[in-house]
Formats: sequence, structure tokens, C-alpha cells
Amino acid sequence: MKSYELTYLISPDHTEEETKNLSEKIANFITELSGLIKTNHNPSRTKLAYLINGKREAFLNSIEFSLNPEKIKDLKNKMKMGEIIRYVIVIKAKERKAPLKKPRVVEKSKEQKVEIENMDKKIDEILQ
Repeated sequence: MKSYELTYLISPDHTEEETKNLSEKIANFITELSGLIKTNHNPSRTKLAYLINGKREAFLNSIEFSLNPEKIKDLKNKMKMGEIIRYVIVIKAKERKAPLKKPRVVEKSKEQKVEIENMDKKIDEILQ
């Protein structure tokens, strides 16, 4: 099983109770597909950055879950309902078990300082 996160927008035409019921319904879809729910947040009303289906607001919700990759297509088919105006399913990155390695420090090379007079001479030589 892989870890996923489903984030979706529910039409603002519904009440908060209806959106909670819809959120539970979507969580039930995942469990029916033999998935495991890790977190299921409560939907919250939010303003949208741009119009989506003529709406300026929507209820935003997010669910973290584990599911067999073969069953994602079935979940996507179930997400195509009128109440959901947008959704995205992303694969969650695996958690690191080992600590990160220390960055390797590269020694700075010792730069030679060039005097301005020498630079002027070199430039004159190159230009001639």
C-alpha cells in the first residue's frame, strides 16, 4: 500500500452538516476499497483565489490514507460527483528513517591577490 493525500473542494451551496456527511462518505469510499484512513480533517469554508464553476468560496477538506495503487482509479471514479468541484490525489513522500547526512564542507581555494598595476599591465598586453 502507498500513502496518499486527497484534497478536495465541496460546493459552498451545502450546509456544514452536509459537508461533514459528504466527507464521511468519501472516507467510506476509501475504506470500501480496503484503504486505511490516517487523518480526516473537518471541512472548512475558504475563499478561492479564482472562480471555480462560478463559485468564489468552497469547503476545503483533506484526507490522508493508504491504498493499493490499483484502486486509485476506482476512487477517482467515485470522486466525480456534483458536490465535489475540484480534487487532487497526491502520493505522500516516504518518511525518512535514517538521519540526514551532514553536508560536506568544501575548502575554499586560496586566491591570489592581484595588484591593480599588474592587472592594468596584463589588460594592456591582451589588448595590443
